[in-house]
Amino acid sequence: MEEIMAGLATCVCTTLAQAGRPACCCMWYRGQSRPPMDACHCDCDDGGQGVAWVRMLNMENTAMTGTNPRISGFRADCAIPAPRWRITVEVGVYRCIDPGDPQSGPDCQQRTNEAANGHWDDLLLRQAVECCPAIDNRRPVWIRTDPVGPQGGCAGSIVALWLDYAKSKTP
Repeated sequence: MEEIMAGLATCVCTTLAQAGRPACCCMWYRGQSRPPMDACHCDCDDGGQGVAWVRMLNMENTAMTGTNPRISGFRADCAIPAPRWRITVEVGVYRCIDPGDPQSGPDCQQRTNEAANGHWDDLLLRQAVECCPAIDNRRPVWIRTDPVGPQGGCAGSIVALWLDYAKSKTP
């Protein structure tokens, strides 16, 4: 699991940086909920801003549930099915947004620019996953892409996907 998640985090960090949109913090995050949106890291040394992450949402034994017929088969060295799993992964990025003037509300042009940059992040996250060698043989299936926020001066993009995962039976 570590090589999948750490490899995917590296792909996300690299893709964002190569597009000129590096994140100050880029990580494999473990938690029941997303990283908090109240600390976007609005300025870092390399000119980037924001927080990017990958997170496993759940792992489901598909041999028992049969929810993904593409994941099936027997191992060549035994007569019982190898444990087959489908993992649901979230990939996301938060960016700093201008909270605007509390008296007059948000500036429309600023919000339009933030929306365009958020859509760019959507596309970059998808590119990071599609071009990531760490999951080449994991057959990613897109579930959804969602905007998140604004909250605490942050807004962001989240993509969720399924990956095949075969659990080793070695002790």
